[in-house]
Amino acid sequence: MTGLHNAIGITYRAPSAAKPLASTIGLQTQDYYLPPTPPESPDSGTSTSKATALTPNAERPRTLSLIYSPHGITYPHIKPYAISHLVHEAALPLTALLHSFDRVQNPWWLGGNISAGLPGGLEIAQNLLARAWISAHDGDKETSGLSVSSVKTRKYSVEEVRTMVQRGNSGVEKGNANVSTDVRVLDVGQEMVLRAT
Repeated sequence: MTGLHNAIGITYRAPSAAKPLASTIGLQTQDYYLPPTPPESPDSGTSTSKATALTPNAERPRTLSLIYSPHGITYPHIKPYAISHLVHEAALPLTALLHSFDRVQNPWWLGGNISAGLPGGLEIAQNLLARAWISAHDGDKETSGLSVSSVKTRKYSVEEVRTMVQRGNSGVEKGNANVSTDVRVLDVGQEMVLRAT
C-alpha cells in the first residue's frame, strides 16, 4: 500500500519556442529545432508563496502545464518541482490538475491513506492557481474482502470542491481578473478543451 502518492508533471511549449540546435552547439549547418530539455532535479532550497505574479514573458509563448496524481498528493511534495521547473518555464498558472476529490483512508496498519482527495488537491489548486481541476480515480470501486471492511471514504461532490476552491481563491488576483478554477468530473469518453491564455 505504500508508494501510492506520487505525481507526474508535464509541461509543453510549442516547438517554435525552442532554441536552434546549431546555435546551441556551435554548428554552422542547417538549423535543427529541439524542445527545451527538462531541468535537473528539483531544488527545495528556495521558497515562494502563491504564484500570483508568475506569467510568461513577452518573448516566450504560453507554456501549458499539467499535474496528474490519481491517488492525490499534498502541495509540500510537489513544491520543489513547482519552484524549480514550473516557475523557471513560466508554466504558471497551472493549466490542469488531475487529482482525486475523494479521501480514502485505511487504518495505519493496513497502509493508512489511500487517496489524499480534496485536502491535498485544494492546496495545490490554490498555490499553483490551477485553471482546471479534473477529478481523477474517484469512480466507484468494487470492494470485497476483510481488509476493505475498515476502509473509510469521504466523497466530495463537484459542488463541494468548487465551493472550497472559490472560497480559497477569493482575494487572489491574476492580473485584473479574479483567479477561477474550473472544477469538473468527466464521464468516460467526455472531452474538455483548455485554451492557453
